[in-house]
Amino acid sequence: MADTDASELLGQVIRRYVLLWIMAFVCVVLVIAYAYVTIGSYHEYVIEDADRISDVLRDEPKTAIVFGSAINPEGQPRSVLRERLDTAHALYETGVINQVIVSGYKDTVLNDYDEPSAMMRYLVAKSIPEDSIIKDDKGDNTYETCRQSKQVYRTSQTLLITQSGHMDRALYVCRNQDIEAYGYTARSINSSRLELSQSYREALSNVKALLQVTFQ
Repeated sequence: MADTDASELLGQVIRRYVLLWIMAFVCVVLVIAYAYVTIGSYHEYVIEDADRISDVLRDEPKTAIVFGSAINPEGQPRSVLRERLDTAHALYETGVINQVIVSGYKDTVLNDYDEPSAMMRYLVAKSIPEDSIIKDDKGDNTYETCRQSKQVYRTSQTLLITQSGHMDRALYVCRNQDIEAYGYTARSINSSRLELSQSYREALSNVKALLQVTFQ
């Protein structure tokens, strides 16, 4: 009899734990879905045709923000970052933009990793004048890049340059920092593979961005 009661009690405990795990999983899925839908709604601010950028960028200087990404041990931009920088350079050459904010992560402890400096060197080597580039070395993440742009560089209107998997989140964060932001996608030959491999990370990043904006 005692063994039966113990087995029933154990069964009840296991069922409760399973139920709690199921409820937790459902809550996580709902939060991820809500973040995806909310942030995805900002896709309407993506400009597909470069000729239309001049229609929305009215303020001077006509500024673009290039978000940082990985650089190699030699301090050169890797493929994803090169594509973003090449896109900015092409827009600068055609006069669509006349100022670029390069924002990324800088290691201030070992000083052996510096995305913004690598980005600036790359653009200067491609003939963009250094005085047309603002280097933001506190852009550790999307939220910080947008916050720095608004609070430090007084950006009220800008064009965001990044890959499609990151674009909607960048627009969401910047527009919730009271920046009139539009997006122009940098396309990479590796973009589809990268977006697939980073889909889980992007889902969590969406939730993080939602929380940052909500509780800022």
